[in-house]
Amino acid sequence: MPVAKKSAMRSGTQVLFNRLYRGKPERLAALKRTREELALGRKIRAMREAKNLSQAQLAKALGTQAPAISRIEDADYDGHSLRILRKIADFFGQNVVVSFEPKHPAPAAAKRLESQLVRA
Repeated sequence: MPVAKKSAMRSGTQVLFNRLYRGKPERLAALKRTREELALGRKIRAMREAKNLSQAQLAKALGTQAPAISRIEDADYDGHSLRILRKIADFFGQNVVVSFEPKHPAPAAAKRLESQLVRA
């Protein structure tokens, strides 16, 4: 019985990444920002749920409305104000850390970023 050769199959994720992001530092930077925003919303939700609080209860404690908390936890929301993030951080005994990064990474940095994002 002949042995079939393994074809070099790539995952759909890898194919899409190659088409949409490889060699495109601006898109890679946007992807990184999106992942960071997703992580922020998930972190806030996890802290809220760890304290067994509803969005309405957290909002009341912060002096805001429940829809504001819902938006902050939503992945598509990018209007986070530093003021409300500081209130949330204070409530949970956390610090808010803000940093500035170059918009256009150098070619070597873009390659490192690509390899990090592919592994993520």
